[in-house]
Amino acid sequence: MRDIRLTRAAERDIGDIERFSAAEFGSAATFEYLTGLHEAMAHLRNFPGLGVPRDDLKPDVRSLRYASHRIYYRPMPRGILIQRILHYARQVRREMLDDR
Repeated sequence: MRDIRLTRAAERDIGDIERFSAAEFGSAATFEYLTGLHEAMAHLRNFPGLGVPRDDLKPDVRSLRYASHRIYYRPMPRGILIQRILHYARQVRREMLDDR
């Protein structure tokens, strides 16, 4: 089975999304959004080539848009590494993507 690993930054991103969504949209909408986000990550685990190559940021980095966010990830031999989950309008810089 292929794995999904998240960096500490990606884990913080999910927490930030959860807090913002709960305050702005309520718990039911937050649950639905996060469920869809986790489903998108599981889909990437099974189809890692699905996202758009983002070699402009770092080699082997790809991104996939999910609703208002983009999932930045790197395919790995045994699955994927989710590096960040950022709002789609956010300007992403190379130094924001780390493997830790």
